[in-house]
Amino acid sequence: MGMGKIGKGGIGPPFPNMTNLHNAPYFLMSGPAKYILSLEKADPTAKTYAIQYRWDKNATGNVVSFSFDTPDSKEKRMINAVLSISNTSSTALLTLQSEKSTLKAKAMYRNKPYDKSLSASLDVDGRKQFDTVMSVKRHDIKYGFVWIPHAYWVVDNERVAELSGVIKVKTKGSVTQSDIEAEFQTKQLASHLLGYYTINGPTHGTKLQFDYQFFKNPKQTIKIEGIYSEKSGGFRHDLYGDLSMAFTAYPEYNFYTVLRNIKTQSHVDIGFNVSASREKKLDPAFTFSFQRAEHLTGMRLDTRLTLNRPRLIDMKFQFEGIGPKYTALALLNFNPKSREILVSGYLFFPPGTQLYLDAELNMTL
Repeated sequence: MGMGKIGKGGIGPPFPNMTNLHNAPYFLMSGPAKYILSLEKADPTAKTYAIQYRWDKNATGNVVSFSFDTPDSKEKRMINAVLSISNTSSTALLTLQSEKSTLKAKAMYRNKPYDKSLSASLDVDGRKQFDTVMSVKRHDIKYGFVWIPHAYWVVDNERVAELSGVIKVKTKGSVTQSDIEAEFQTKQLASHLLGYYTINGPTHGTKLQFDYQFFKNPKQTIKIEGIYSEKSGGFRHDLYGDLSMAFTAYPEYNFYTVLRNIKTQSHVDIGFNVSASREKKLDPAFTFSFQRAEHLTGMRLDTRLTLNRPRLIDMKFQFEGIGPKYTALALLNFNPKSREILVSGYLFFPPGTQLYLDAELNMTL
């Protein structure tokens, strides 16, 4: 600004020792002191200082500006700031100019029903130190609409990442489908996403393919496919879902899983299994089942957990109660080369005035 600040301080008589003066004030410098603050002109050629402040207000927005300049000085310096606020957008500008460099900063936010964006940039001596734009626009089409997202990031005058895509949503009758296509790129990665997501009443389904390639590496693919359905009617509730994922880079992590759940007033049936792929769904690597049924005379419970790979583990538990008789069975097998461990038994305990009890326990190792 062409000005230099100079501060001086001094004291008159020495500060007294206040340690043993209990009635002394607690101010840190309880003694006579003096301070001198002055301004010194650093640029002798700066004789005119122009300072302007302005605020324009109308029905749609406000514009606030501030500027400082030394027009006749040898060393050019300037400060210029503008803030604009309206119902749908806001913009901020800042410019700093000195003898050696010029700095420009800009930020903008737009909030319209079909156009939302945020941008910011920092420019130093004509070189973009930082620049970003993040926006999403919407266009109406027949039976639906289209979202168009776009974003990029620039650091030190070099674009480091960019995102672009299209999301098309259409609804016809009870069916809604969203088609998705997106690309994301950096200096080391190029990727592409393609697929869809559908809603047909209580059923949801998706199928996606994600292709990516790192610099100087082969192209890889991740495929995702799944379905989820939930139906309720009367006294029955059905739930079904399956999901499969396939990795070209890590095929050992491919899987296909199925979940089902059937529930009524007196019956519960839950099943869950995991296979290596959809083609091998009849040979699952992991299986879990749970069944519970209630009758007028009792109930039955049956649950089982089986892990076939990498090592066999088989566990089963059954329980049934019919009237005064209760039976149970538990099985454990964790080594296919040895016999399984089996525990079973029953208890018969009828009601009546006379005590009668019959029980049996069997164990096989």
